[in-house]
Amino acid sequence: MTHLKTLLAGVCSVAFVSACSGEDAEYTNSSVDGGDETVVTIDPVETDYPADPITATELSEAADEIFGNEDEAKSYGTIVSIASGSPEFQTLTELIVAADLVDTLEGEGPYTVFAPKDSAFASVDETILTELRLADNLDQLSGVLTYHVVPGEVIAADLITAIDENGGRYEIKTVQGTSLYASRDTGPVFITDATGSQFEVISTDIEADNGVIHIIDGVMMPG
Repeated sequence: MTHLKTLLAGVCSVAFVSACSGEDAEYTNSSVDGGDETVVTIDPVETDYPADPITATELSEAADEIFGNEDEAKSYGTIVSIASGSPEFQTLTELIVAADLVDTLEGEGPYTVFAPKDSAFASVDETILTELRLADNLDQLSGVLTYHVVPGEVIAADLITAIDENGGRYEIKTVQGTSLYASRDTGPVFITDATGSQFEVISTDIEADNGVIHIIDGVMMPG
């Protein structure tokens, strides 16, 4: 009886393989006591399953249909929505709204923003910020903010490569029109503005749907 169960189990396994492959298959059973071998031939089994094994591509496509493509569905939010949603960028967000730059920074872009945190704005003379908020000076405020914005998406690795390939100093043209200068030795990246003030890039590659944000420790002035 034990030998019969073993034989039937083997036959069923080979029958399944045969059904998937569409080919004849043979099953050989050797008795435990070393007796004669029994050979059983399995004819192809009619089945609705495809004879060819499923490919990795077909499996991936099937998974996409069921679960969706995660990469395509992933969304970070726009530069403005990320800034407004962070407690560290409340001053920056307020000034973007005041300068009427929301639509620009929510546009398709892409843009690279060197974003000062609230602590960076706190180090600026309050008189300067007060004057920039005046209705008559909103164009000047817009100029200061767009001086922190670079056309295109420049991730940290690409910026470092550009600096190193240009002798340690790389000119960056801003949306405002005036250049910034990125530099480094072997450590962190620093950004120098038109007044000669230098600020450190303290955090990089905050991804947005329309670009990328790098955090700097100061507020840059275009001159």
